[in-house]
Amino acid sequence: MADLVVTDPNNVNLGVVPTSNVLTAGDRFPAEHGARYLLRINNGNAAPSLVVVDDPVSQAPAGSGTFIPDVDMTVVNATVRTMILDANRFRDANGWINFTAAPFATVSAEIYKI
Repeated sequence: MADLVVTDPNNVNLGVVPTSNVLTAGDRFPAEHGARYLLRINNGNAAPSLVVVDDPVSQAPAGSGTFIPDVDMTVVNATVRTMILDANRFRDANGWINFTAAPFATVSAEIYKI
């Protein structure tokens, strides 16, 4: 699992140089309570990549069978997709937002605090 770098454009006046994080089999980034993040996935792979963000917070509705609150997004090969993540939903007990991408070779992520 790799610890990724978050870019905070709110702390600069003249623009920001994003950090492009190379992905591994499982990745995470530090998340502040109550903050929101833009996750930008760049798929340089020849195949689509399935990105799954872990939701450790949501509870199963009463009487439900299988309940998987994780959020997923398919990033077609040679494209970029984004999603906005709310730390109140996706932040684990240790303060991290965890996600996977498969395949992850030649797939990168930029993370922005918004």
